[in-house]
Amino acid sequence: DGSGKYAECSVVVEIPKENTQVVELAGGESKILSIWNEDYTENIDVTQVTFEYNTQLDLFSNLGYDVRTGKYIKMTIKAQKQGSCTILAKYNGKILKKWTINVTSNWDEYIGYVNWRKQVESQIWTSSMSLKEKMDAAKDYIQSHFVHKDGSDAAVSAYKGNLADCITASEFMGDFAKDANTKVQYGSTYTGKFYDYLVSASSDGGHTFTRILINNEWIIYDANPPHA
Repeated sequence: DGSGKYAECSVVVEIPKENTQVVELAGGESKILSIWNEDYTENIDVTQVTFEYNTQLDLFSNLGYDVRTGKYIKMTIKAQKQGSCTILAKYNGKILKKWTINVTSNWDEYIGYVNWRKQVESQIWTSSMSLKEKMDAAKDYIQSHFVHKDGSDAAVSAYKGNLADCITASEFMGDFAKDANTKVQYGSTYTGKFYDYLVSASSDGGHTFTRILINNEWIIYDANPPHA
């Protein structure tokens, strides 16, 4: 209007006083962190809420999200290594909630699984290998050291034996990919969708497999071991 003034239209999301929580978990324990639409005065779109944290610390695993539009978004975490970190739930750049996660002890089973992976990687990878060569070697290792069995244990236990189903094999493959500092997603043949979290793909049903980002291209890796 020429006055030099302008009107701002923005949605203000009020943060409740109880927006900071401290969560204490022993290694191996799980916790659901949730944002509920009804807790906020403004109508927030829970599908647009993000959870931010330092993934490099490896203090906990993200077991995936449960979202109900108009109701809530939930993230389940499982404690792995002793230490502390912060998780922020954000919406439109604003912090809705902050959790301080204190993991009071190591999850020995998980530490054993990590050590096993490092040992395997030292056997099958060399510094001169390309990322694709490393992923090929990891897939070959899984398929030559394990036999398919439906309903096998999760990776943290299965590595001690020689049985793995497609979900466990995908977990192995995904963790080898993460160790090689690349991105992995998990797919379901039933829906044809890919997800950042294994539990999302396995919950879809059908056969579970991985795709790995190599030279800016997604390459399918199905490490499902042969049937006995």
